Amino acid sequence: MHSWNEEHIRLLAYELWLLEGCPEGRADEHWDRAIKMMADEDRKRGVGDLSVPLNMHHS
Repeated sequence: MHSWNEEHIRLLAYELWLLEGCPEGRADEHWDRAIKMMADEDRKRGVGDLSVPLNMHHS
């Protein structure tokens, strides 16, 4: 079980987008980076099932 959900990913991706000056056309990059950042944090804390692939994508 992961300690995050789609809303957490969306908020972090939005924060990344803002920090980078709101660039257009990079939503997928920010989404993927948010997932990676959250998964990395889970690994550091020993949370989550690391055998599950991180291939969640937004619509």
